[in-house]
Amino acid sequence: MVSLTQLGNALATKIGEIPLVATEIGSPANVSFYADTFPTAISLARAVYEMSPGRILVAWLSTTVNTAEAMNAWAHTFSIYVKAAKDRPVLPLVNGIVDGTPASNAGLKLRHSPVLAGTLPPEVLSIERVTDGDAIDHFEVKVQIEETGD
Repeated sequence: MVSLTQLGNALATKIGEIPLVATEIGSPANVSFYADTFPTAISLARAVYEMSPGRILVAWLSTTVNTAEAMNAWAHTFSIYVKAAKDRPVLPLVNGIVDGTPASNAGLKLRHSPVLAGTLPPEVLSIERVTDGDAIDHFEVKVQIEETGD
C-alpha cells in the first residue's frame, strides 16, 4: 500500500498546480493536506469549520480493498473541501478542480492522470454542498484513487 500521507500531499500539490485554482485562491500554498497529528490536528470537522476563505483542504477518508479477477488493489477515498476566496464564486473553483489541468501534467486533466506512481487517476465520486452547524456552506469533492496493484 502506498503512503496515504504521500498520496494526500501529491493530490494537494496537483490541485495547487491547476492555474485557475491557483488564481482563484491566490496561491498554490493555500491547498493543503490534512494530516491527523495528536494533539494539534485531531478533528477533521474542526479543521473544515475553521478553514479560511480561499483555502482548499484535502483529507483522507477511507481505504478499501477492491478485488477483481484474482487481483487485489487498494482504493483510497479523499475529500477535497473548498472555500472560495472572499467575494469570489465557488463553482468555477470546483469546476477547476474537476476539469483542470495541473501544470506538470503535460496537458492531461487531473482526473486523467495519476497523482503518484503506482496509482490510477483520481475518479470523481461526488460534488456536493455541505452546510455546517452554523448554516455556513462549503463544497466537497470526493475522489477515489486506486492503486495499480498490491
